[in-house]
Amino acid sequence: MEVVSVSIHVRENLPTIFAGYGRRSTGLNPLCTGKIFKPKRENAAIKEAIADITAIIYENYHHEPSFSNPNWVTSGRDISVQKNYPDDMSATNPSYENGKILGHVFYELVNQNDAVNFKTASQIFLRAIGNLNDVNGNKGVYFNEFKTAMLEVAETSALLQKAIQNAFADVKIGSQSNVELSSPPSSVNGYITTACDTENMISKHTVTWSNVSGANYYNIWYSPDNFNYIYSFSTTALSAPTYNRLNVDVKVSTCNDSTCGIQSEDSYFQQYFCSGLQ
Repeated sequence: MEVVSVSIHVRENLPTIFAGYGRRSTGLNPLCTGKIFKPKRENAAIKEAIADITAIIYENYHHEPSFSNPNWVTSGRDISVQKNYPDDMSATNPSYENGKILGHVFYELVNQNDAVNFKTASQIFLRAIGNLNDVNGNKGVYFNEFKTAMLEVAETSALLQKAIQNAFADVKIGSQSNVELSSPPSSVNGYITTACDTENMISKHTVTWSNVSGANYYNIWYSPDNFNYIYSFSTTALSAPTYNRLNVDVKVSTCNDSTCGIQSEDSYFQQYFCSGLQ
């Protein structure tokens, strides 16, 4: 199994908790009886799942090294056990049993064929909580709405969105993704054009990358910590002038007719040479 670590760029204007987007039917849940509505049952399950997954994230953070060989059991509940929707969603189950459906989504996100690592999956899950909403005011959130919230967090990465969609499909929520991702450039390089432009206090570089067959254009990303990459601009060329006011790493991704792919493994370290001259 190939485990991929992908940096997430999260928009600064993420919706606050229970405010934003999403639509739902207010119809009765065929799995429930009387006046029990689907949002209430799924919402109770989601609350239990949030508690379980957050506990597992916390417990695995204390591993040495952190997030290695994850333990998938908390308070006697094992989220590695396969659960399917709606077959394992029952009105007679306690909420924590129904919550194992979403818990298994998190497990599959880390362990499926196109998995992401535990730390990245944790970031997606925890940030998705802040994207949840109850637009109709019926005090309930569906599993599909949690899926939408996770996809929103990963909106800049087609790879992460594909992994999320497939993780939900593994518990019978939605279908498998058939998106073909565009491959990234195999190499990214660069060179200095002006070490320090003292008038503007910037360092000027030119970044270059290898050609990718079928790519329509290239997205340029930068990161001050070599982990969280921020989108900068797009171009159809195989090189681009760039400038910086701090040390950054630069990566490149490609886009084809259907989607954009992951960022390159290779990166160019773009050094800032004006420090101490200000």
